[in-house]
Amino acid sequence: MVKKGFEFVSAAAKRDFRALPVDEQTAFLSDFDSLQQGLSPSSSITYLVGSVGKGAFELKRNGSPAHRVVCCLKYLDTLFVLHAFAKSTNGVDTKNIATASARYKELMGRVRDRG
Repeated sequence: MVKKGFEFVSAAAKRDFRALPVDEQTAFLSDFDSLQQGLSPSSSITYLVGSVGKGAFELKRNGSPAHRVVCCLKYLDTLFVLHAFAKSTNGVDTKNIATASARYKELMGRVRDRG
């Protein structure tokens, strides 16, 4: 099996990810590696097809605060990081999902341009 590539959809997505604590970044990077090889991540995963788009999912690491990374793995043989954030309340974080959705649309423009 060929390992998929990895990239941030934008400089803002990279900044968001780098704002997470280093130990959380390391755990998520390990998850990315597993996913790129077709394996299950150690973090819990929720698919966001309806709220973000086809191939989008959220990796979750609970704690106080909890940390989330929204990715897409369906296009261009690449794992794209759309957004990363800390979460301190229960329920859907509509602002962060909206950010991930907007970046997903940006990604779809790139997919069309490259495809």
